[in-house]
Amino acid sequence: MNVILQFQRNMDFFPEENPVNNFVVLGVFGGIVLAMILAYIVSSKKNRGNGTSPAKTRKYRKGAFRRQAQAAGLNQNHIKLLESTIKKYDLRDPMRLLQGGSSLNRIVQQSVQELDQSQIEESKKENLKYLFFQIKQIIDRNAAHGKGGYNSSRQLRLGQEVLLRSESGDDYPSLVTSNLKDLLAVQAPENEHGTEVRWRKGTKVQIFFWRGNTERYSFTTKVLGYNSIQGVLSLFVQHSKTIKSAKQRRFPRKEIDKPCYFYPITIVETGKGRHKKREATVEKNRRHLGSLQDVSAGGCSIRTTTPLKPGRLIRLDFDIERRKTLTVYGKILKVRRFPSRGGIMHIMFTRSAKKNINKINEYVYGITEEAG
Repeated sequence: MNVILQFQRNMDFFPEENPVNNFVVLGVFGGIVLAMILAYIVSSKKNRGNGTSPAKTRKYRKGAFRRQAQAAGLNQNHIKLLESTIKKYDLRDPMRLLQGGSSLNRIVQQSVQELDQSQIEESKKENLKYLFFQIKQIIDRNAAHGKGGYNSSRQLRLGQEVLLRSESGDDYPSLVTSNLKDLLAVQAPENEHGTEVRWRKGTKVQIFFWRGNTERYSFTTKVLGYNSIQGVLSLFVQHSKTIKSAKQRRFPRKEIDKPCYFYPITIVETGKGRHKKREATVEKNRRHLGSLQDVSAGGCSIRTTTPLKPGRLIRLDFDIERRKTLTVYGKILKVRRFPSRGGIMHIMFTRSAKKNINKINEYVYGITEEAG
């Protein structure tokens, strides 16, 4: 209609003094209208054939999707599950799933929640949930690997969480209070009793920080002094251009504050030669109390007054949801001791039921929240 009005404003359709011109103008106008009608008809047929509007039309090539999925590290079981999910939800841009982010998060969360409500066999349900979490972990690691890293402490942002490690190996959580041209300022560390920890000028300190839940970076620096920044006592340290990137965590972790019990496991050997057997025995009479500090599908950290030695195998019982105890088995990789105050054990899980690992993943990814 706007075209017609504009055309009408610009043309004098029927000047009385020249009838021939009137027919010419009418013919031109009719041709334009006919062309517009034909173009609309052709476009409508195309859209009906595709079942969607041009803005939503995006051709899905299975071959290209499978090649990109394999390049991301997914196996055939992962790819088949993704393809069935794409078909189920009629996804218009399936390639976005392989980039991670909100599209993948939404699909994994929706799929896991629907599986929880489904009536399929329990073991099949847990296997499918386990595969969905594997897909997310693999794609997230692959996406993070492709992003640029840090090459200077000047890139740390205000308020970014960091971990300070002293020369004696004690760790103190902190955060960036200021990032100036000549120095970096972080909140002055405190011990677990709330007492300020003061280091002399020139003392070496190692600083750790993370991007997301998987990439860890660190650098070594020296103490320059202390001062107050907007009422917050801050530690000043030298900038560093030597930023080390640690190996990415295979599984993202989430903080948690839950009591737990752990039991040492003893390996008993019986028989000799070809008949030699190794059996694991849980020492149930040696139960220890601890506090779960963080957890992932691959391991956890436990604060306790009775830490065991690195290398020991343990059984661990804890709750994420109230009155639903999860049992996992693990190996103590490292113990960070505090004088007269026990220490923190870092555990790698060695064995657990898929149902328990799925529960941990649901907590880590916020699909089911921790019960109070």
